[in-house]
Amino acid sequence: MKRTFSGLLHLLSHGAWWYITVISVALFVYSETKVYDLLLNVCSGDDCQDLFLLTAEEAQSLLSYGMSMSFYSGILVVLLLIQFLSFFVAGTLLYVYGMRDRICLYTSILLIATGTIMSISTPTISEAPHLDSFFKVESFVGDLYLFFFFLFPDGRFRPKWLLYPALIGLVGN
Repeated sequence: MKRTFSGLLHLLSHGAWWYITVISVALFVYSETKVYDLLLNVCSGDDCQDLFLLTAEEAQSLLSYGMSMSFYSGILVVLLLIQFLSFFVAGTLLYVYGMRDRICLYTSILLIATGTIMSISTPTISEAPHLDSFFKVESFVGDLYLFFFFLFPDGRFRPKWLLYPALIGLVGN
């Protein structure tokens, strides 16, 4: 059973896909160009917000295994690129081959947004105030995964009361 669009909703949904795709690429490219230098530095105390930032002890432990900070940074940049491209390619293929099916389109948007959020460095983005509003939009869209799980596979809340836990989860984020 195909779940297709009609009229204005079709145009708005595709416009949303392009918007999310463009800001995802922009956020990722900005983060990727800055994250290598960020990872070269050791952090201390409250500066260690990012999962991949190393404390002085962790950096010393890394060196004791014969791995330099530049190698560590390079490997993480490559892994983040692979992660982003995996989500992005899967989302784009869903869009290309299922653009008339609304669940495919929503899944595509969700994949691209979630992959971007998981692949960018939040401290790097927070240093760029001009990207803050784009990051908030991306985060909001990425947080809609709960709705996706409740709406899958036919785009309806079944049973209807599942709308309430989905709304509570969205407000809780």
